[in-house]
Amino acid sequence: CLSLMLGFSSCEMKDELLGEKGQGTEMGTLEVDLSAVYTNGEIVVGRANNTATDNGETEGSFSEEDTNTDNYTLIITNTETQAEVKNDLVKNLKDENGKLSFQLEAGKYNVKAYNYDGADVNVSTRPYFEGTTDFTIEGGKGASVPLTCELACVEVAFHLTEDFNKAFKDDYSIMVNNGDGGNYEFTKDNINTKYYFKTPANKNSLNVSVKATSV
Repeated sequence: CLSLMLGFSSCEMKDELLGEKGQGTEMGTLEVDLSAVYTNGEIVVGRANNTATDNGETEGSFSEEDTNTDNYTLIITNTETQAEVKNDLVKNLKDENGKLSFQLEAGKYNVKAYNYDGADVNVSTRPYFEGTTDFTIEGGKGASVPLTCELACVEVAFHLTEDFNKAFKDDYSIMVNNGDGGNYEFTKDNINTKYYFKTPANKNSLNVSVKATSV
C-alpha cells in the first residue's frame, strides 16, 4: 500500500511541475472575433449595372442560416504539426460569456470558418461564406484575432424581358461557365432561381451562351 501511495504522489508532483495542460509547453490565450460581411447591414451584394431591369439598385439578400455565424464551423489548425485543435460549430465552442476563447500551446496556427463545407462546390443554390487567417500564440500572452467571412462565390440570376419572351419560344437554354469546371444550364424550369458559382483563382469572368428559337 505504501509503495502504491508513493507512486501516485510522484505522478501528481510530476504533473504539477510540467503544467496541468501543456505537459511542459507554454500556453497562451486566443480570442476570435468572428463576423460575416453581410450581417451588419452596412455592406450589400454588389451587382453589375443592368439598365433593362433596375440599374443594379436591387440589394442582394441571404438567409439567416448563411449569415448567422453561430451556425458556422470553426476550425483551428496547428500549421507546424497540421493537427486540428478545434473543429466544431461556433455555438458549441463559445464559452459562458458568448466568446470564442481558447487556451492553446505556443506556436503557429490557422483559423478558418465557413457556413457549410462548400469550398469544392462548383455550382450551388446556397451561397458559400468563408474566412481564414494565420496567427501566432506566444506563451503567457493573449492574442485577439479578427476573422471576417466573405462571400466566396458569384451570384448569378437571369431576368427575361418582355421583348425576349415575345420574340422567342420558351425552349431557350442559357449556359453559364466559370472557366474552371463550374457549368450550369438555365431553362424555363429554373430561370427564376439564383445560383452561386465558385470563383476560380485565375479567372475574372463568366462565359454565357444563349440558345433560343425565334417565334
